[in-house]
Amino acid sequence: MNPVHVPASTPNSEPSPAANPEARPARIAAVEDEAGFRSRLEKELKRQPFGESPQCCRRWVASLFSRGTAEPRNHSMKGGAMTTLLSWMRTLTLLLALPGVTPGSSATPENDIFRDRIRLVGTNAESIGSNVGATREVAEPWHNGSSTGRSVWWSWEAEEKGFLTVSTEGSSFDTVLAIYTGDVLASLVEVAYDDDGGANYTSRAVLRVEAGRTYQIAVDGYESGGEAESGSVRLHLTFASQLSAPAWSLNDVDGKSVSSTNYAGQVVLLNFWATWCGPCVAEMPGMVNLQDRYRQQGFSIVGISVDEGGPTVVRPFVIRQKLNYQIVMSNGRVENDFGGIEFIPTSFLIDREGNLVDKLIGYTSESDFEAKIRPLLAPIPAPRATYHVRGGRLVVSWPVDEAGVAIESSDSVTGPWITSPISAVATNGQFEAEFPASHDRAFFRLRR
Repeated sequence: MNPVHVPASTPNSEPSPAANPEARPARIAAVEDEAGFRSRLEKELKRQPFGESPQCCRRWVASLFSRGTAEPRNHSMKGGAMTTLLSWMRTLTLLLALPGVTPGSSATPENDIFRDRIRLVGTNAESIGSNVGATREVAEPWHNGSSTGRSVWWSWEAEEKGFLTVSTEGSSFDTVLAIYTGDVLASLVEVAYDDDGGANYTSRAVLRVEAGRTYQIAVDGYESGGEAESGSVRLHLTFASQLSAPAWSLNDVDGKSVSSTNYAGQVVLLNFWATWCGPCVAEMPGMVNLQDRYRQQGFSIVGISVDEGGPTVVRPFVIRQKLNYQIVMSNGRVENDFGGIEFIPTSFLIDREGNLVDKLIGYTSESDFEAKIRPLLAPIPAPRATYHVRGGRLVVSWPVDEAGVAIESSDSVTGPWITSPISAVATNGQFEAEFPASHDRAFFRLRR
């Protein structure tokens, strides 16, 4: 079930998609003949939910027709072979200019098989290649559960724990991404995957990584017309010790202010949605179940409505759907803070430390949500800290191997908590921080 393109106007208006090309996402050039285009259209339309409003479908189909070039394509529901052929020729011209792609070439890529995977190093690595001519190995897993077959491989070892973002943005085709641990092809363990999380049908996944562990990365093509797509591959890896979620403060349907600080220390699923969005509504029963099941373990769902009708439209909908999780109204800025919301539903998963862990675009089933949520619900062990008084000051110390510990302070034991200006000093294998008796804040804590 595909996501719905966020409309530039309310669902009651019907602007012509051709008259507003900015409302459509640009699509990276990809080779597609008439049969391939029709096959893709039929396949994608089958993934659309029943009950979706006509405007949703119209805008989504318009964005599909624009695929292959950033310029509007002259496809219609009756589109002729000549129109498609001209579009295909323009697309092929663009594709020939991309690195690593030679249509018709029978050579296999250097990293076609698992044992020949390319090793990437560093916190900001990029590799450019191709999966044209790539093959599938006998013991190879189905990447992202798809029956694909043109995979190429990379590997990367984490030097410290943190967050790894893997992206195929800039690739010339519809990519499928899967990330594994393990060194034997037949027994790899999938730890992250994505299909369309990046721009222009490319992929993007964010995962937590552990120091010293090697991660195997497979890039394949989405199946189209019975065959996996292929083209140039641009793989980019970015590592960060922390990936903090943007702070936000929004009003609920009754005008009461709700902010991200209300959910400090919890696992949060932040869901951008609208009442007129079919896939959004389809997700809701599963999210209601998850909120009931994991509320006592510190899990909360926050739905951010992008409805232009405001609370007048959203309040009765929330009551009718019997939603048991917090609903707030978008202020227009929050979408930009989260990198721009091109499609809905779009969901962000935030861990107890306030880090962005995952971004999910399009309909996500209850079981898929649960598989990503449950590992984050394990309580974070407290830092191994000791306390004593020295010269009238409270001294807190903890081992230097307890990386990522922050000192926070507050006027109240219930918060809100802010980063304290007091810094820790490393000495004799320990971090030490001294707290004066006359500090302007009464409460302190250590947080990973």
